[in-house]
Amino acid sequence: SGWLGHEVRRRHPNCRVIGIEPHAATAKVAATRLNQVIQAPFENVDFPAEGIAEGSIDTVVAADVLEHMVDPWRAMLKIKPMLTPDAQLIFSVPNGRHIRFIHGILEFGNWQYTDRGMLDVTHLRFFSLQTFATLLQETGYRIEHCNYFLDQSLEAFYAEQVKQPKINLCVGRIAFNDLKPQELLELCTWQFFIRARAAG
Repeated sequence: SGWLGHEVRRRHPNCRVIGIEPHAATAKVAATRLNQVIQAPFENVDFPAEGIAEGSIDTVVAADVLEHMVDPWRAMLKIKPMLTPDAQLIFSVPNGRHIRFIHGILEFGNWQYTDRGMLDVTHLRFFSLQTFATLLQETGYRIEHCNYFLDQSLEAFYAEQVKQPKINLCVGRIAFNDLKPQELLELCTWQFFIRARAAG
């Protein structure tokens, strides 16, 4: 509904913020906060027809967006010609390798969609850090930086376990042995915040 873009405009009054929103009611609200709002699924946007020139976009923010798309590969390819040479792309992506998510599926066969969270009923795609990096690589981008947003209920557990000389993790009947610290970090992460750029 345009709140993030509104805050960007407040902090940087000279920038132009364009929103893409498929839902009419939400797009109407966003239009009161942004310079321009395109009401369409991202994959269907005709950028030149909307007055957006090639090489004119220096930042793309896709916060909890790609997992809702039928074809995020197409979306990433479609935006690429619109980017400036030094453009940054900012993503937030739910972690499909989160321990509680995979535990429920592996031990109980529970794949129950909900209104919010990892199994949000509108999620069409699930990414681990590795599979998201592969998506970017396949479409001509590279990860420049990644922040890990730990599941708050696992922060103390992670802090204790990561100090152990040998990291073994048992969740119900599922056991992980000899985990590397990076693997434990990924298993305890709820969401990734990623900055990417077009590959050289």
